[in-house]
Amino acid sequence: MAPSPGLVVHNGTLESPLSDFEAAVSGTSWAASLSDPLHGTTRPDGRFLLVRVSMRNITDHPVYPPAHLSLYAADGSEFAPEWDQTFGQTVLVGHGKVNDLRPGARTTVVLVYDLPEGVRPKAVAQLKLGAGV
Repeated sequence: MAPSPGLVVHNGTLESPLSDFEAAVSGTSWAASLSDPLHGTTRPDGRFLLVRVSMRNITDHPVYPPAHLSLYAADGSEFAPEWDQTFGQTVLVGHGKVNDLRPGARTTVVLVYDLPEGVRPKAVAQLKLGAGV
């Protein structure tokens, strides 16, 4: 099976477009710091928002889960995920993978954003966040 024709390279990793997945935000949480075996403890400039995105490959070929999805705030500001923390937290999920997913396979990616105080998150890519985030 050939990989997705829409692959892009971000930070040295291959990623398929979000349209290759059935995707939904499955949870969010705030954190004052993050720790993982790869990067130790990291503190944000503002506060960390962790967004769990569940994905299922809906194509007939292997795909690579995207980990560079922008977060959009209610005021229209855009924030890129923190790559090292996103990678570390995704690995801690246990089912998270940064490699290819076969057709029908599922995974969860944890995207980590460093947001200034007062920012009201609205969506990650076109995936709406729940009320009260």
